[in-house]
Amino acid sequence: MNREDGLLLVAVCCLAVGVRLVPLAFSPLPFNPDGFVFAGKARAALAAGHLAATGDFVPAPDEYVFTSLLAALSAVTGVPPRYVVQVQVAVLGAVPPLVAAALARDLARSVGVPRPHRRVAAAAAGCGLAVEGLYLWRTTTVNAEVQGLAFVALLALALARALSTGRRAWWGVALALAALLPFTHNLSAVIGGLVLATFLALAVLRTPRLSGAAAALLVGFWAYAIGYYEVAGLAEIGRFTDSPGLSLAWGILVVALALWLTTGSDRLRRAAPSVVAVGGVGVFVLNALRPVYPGSVPTPPLLLAFMAPLVVVVALAARGLPRAARTPENPTLALLLAPLAVLGIGLTAGMTVDYQGMVTRSQTFMHLAALVLAGVTVARATANRRRAVGVAVAALFVVSLLATAPFPYTEHRTKPYQAITYPAEFEAATFAAERVPHRWAGDNHVVYVALKYTGTSATDRAVAEWLRGDAPPPNCTVIAQRSWTTVGAQAFPRMLPMDESAYDRWLARGDVVYAVSGPDPLHAVAGREGCEPNPLAP
Repeated sequence: MNREDGLLLVAVCCLAVGVRLVPLAFSPLPFNPDGFVFAGKARAALAAGHLAATGDFVPAPDEYVFTSLLAALSAVTGVPPRYVVQVQVAVLGAVPPLVAAALARDLARSVGVPRPHRRVAAAAAGCGLAVEGLYLWRTTTVNAEVQGLAFVALLALALARALSTGRRAWWGVALALAALLPFTHNLSAVIGGLVLATFLALAVLRTPRLSGAAAALLVGFWAYAIGYYEVAGLAEIGRFTDSPGLSLAWGILVVALALWLTTGSDRLRRAAPSVVAVGGVGVFVLNALRPVYPGSVPTPPLLLAFMAPLVVVVALAARGLPRAARTPENPTLALLLAPLAVLGIGLTAGMTVDYQGMVTRSQTFMHLAALVLAGVTVARATANRRRAVGVAVAALFVVSLLATAPFPYTEHRTKPYQAITYPAEFEAATFAAERVPHRWAGDNHVVYVALKYTGTSATDRAVAEWLRGDAPPPNCTVIAQRSWTTVGAQAFPRMLPMDESAYDRWLARGDVVYAVSGPDPLHAVAGREGCEPNPLAP
């Protein structure tokens, strides 16, 4: 790697980390409420000197690696986990863009892109993945899946390097990542296993003598991962093991599709991703008209508007797929196709909200490969003798991605929850957790933060029933916010607004024992008794 390539990777890394630290401009706390789940568990681990084995702060079986890393970073820096976790996520979220840049450069070289334009492919793939709105949202929110996405990307890269160089060091890296995946994130482990299956099948097609080692690696990984989840009692793995025949069929279908694409015509290779993309967009649009999964939330129109520019990326990726299919030693094809098996399972196993979540999360793993293919297409266009064509394609690519970038910060206008937690909200939640002797109430956001960070006894049901008009104001202590009269109180799946005059009358009649001024004032109104049990409680 020469100096120019090194500088490019530094630029991609800085861009990816920088945009994932943007939430710190709004609040120093984790970008999303789930961040307090991990911060609370890491805080408990630091206090006890080890990860909890019992109680409210036990890490899930597929969160040990993420939680351990957070606790270690907090211990080394001396900064509380709630202030470290966003930086941890930003750095982890920068790994896939770096891998995308490396894979795009390799693929550009393999398909004959002139040397000066290979960096265009790397820059387009790396920087594109760094700012693409839907992927940016998933890798800015605090979740173990961010580390899973990084591990799957690194696993694919390590496998490709191991097979091309034969070096034991690369095999060691690949095996270490595969061993850590089940402890990192369950969906990432499943997709990582499918990437293994797809990429090794392509390798065996080229080099049959690898069949024995490939079979042993695949059987070992799946036995190890599923066996661990079954012993640990991870409920999420049941979405795959409850219908083993269906899961196996989708896995075989995706591997067969990968093998077929290496021999099919270029027209069919371009048509395959286009059909899949059109089907995915169709489901997306249909969900805006009527929820595909009963009980779920329709797709907001603004979300459709933000995602529409990604059609450009899909079209460029489809254009680049034929050349990638002729280069199966590059793992881009496996990274693109492996998540399709999970998408297929999620659309055919059951029409429940759990499967909807699996579908929406699994598609995130396809973005890396799509940006690699689109980046190579952009590079080929810029190498075209007709300079105007290359400039137009590159400009369209950049504009389409930048148009999606604001999506993570649209809050409840495109998502059924409030993402950002402001310091005043956190302080009010911790005040209630520490000072209120009985179960108290608040909206879903404040209660979730307090419950997951402190293990307090609180409920969001009393406030939700009150604001829906199904019950009188709670008799317990209530944490309230002025924003209830504007955007509404957080309650899944939609916000619940309150009339401003009604809010003022309720506040005037109550005994305000805590208040925080500012753009969105908070109040704690004391109650005479505790509230009913909390539906959010673990």
